[in-house]
Amino acid sequence: VVGPIVDGDCGDHNGPAHCSEEYVFNPPVGELHGNRVNVSWVITDVGAMDEKAGTIEVYTDIQMWWLDCRWMKIIRHSDQGSHIDDLRTLAGPPILWRESANYVLSYYQQCKVNTKHFWTPIPQELLPKDAENPTSIASGQIFIKNLNHVREGLNMALMLDEDPVHFTYTFDYKHFPLDEQNMDLEMRFDLFTSPHITTSILVEHGSRNESFLTSHGLDHVSGRSKNNYEASSFSPHF
Repeated sequence: VVGPIVDGDCGDHNGPAHCSEEYVFNPPVGELHGNRVNVSWVITDVGAMDEKAGTIEVYTDIQMWWLDCRWMKIIRHSDQGSHIDDLRTLAGPPILWRESANYVLSYYQQCKVNTKHFWTPIPQELLPKDAENPTSIASGQIFIKNLNHVREGLNMALMLDEDPVHFTYTFDYKHFPLDEQNMDLEMRFDLFTSPHITTSILVEHGSRNESFLTSHGLDHVSGRSKNNYEASSFSPHF
């Protein structure tokens, strides 16, 4: 069973909940690099490369988990009582997660917050491509889930390697045809997020009323990968 996952707790001494766009739009800690997020990033396969366009398709398993106490506090300090189970609705791909977040906020805080944006540490480029996010590099969906029933304030996001992520890169040819490319693949977090690389994979177990997390190594990615990926000491793990 997983022990301490992220720093901090959701006690009231960390500040009250607020009913405002700024409260949910901005990160919980308003300091540069003040919001820790644990990141596991495993490349399971490489797809098509276009040397002329400078693009490469990468199949990757990405998992993040972080502490965000605001949703817990919104419910705890509301007049509706403490219906913790409703935090389970905060689960799904981004569009469904946002709809659930709107419901929780409007119902428990009894206020209509006119925003489509709720802070998470997930890089914007991993969210779906639309008119407001034209620079997305992900073909697939990332799944977001509140895990308050496991630990107060705990949230997790997971992108499996079913669909590729598209990176750009300037290929450097010096010794054609035996060139070797060392590629720097980047995910850009906001300035208020502090990403911490981990080789642990979190897995949720149990029923609705009794859930827990276990920590696994890269071999677990081999089991859920859609590609022919086998974890080893040479696994390309970031």
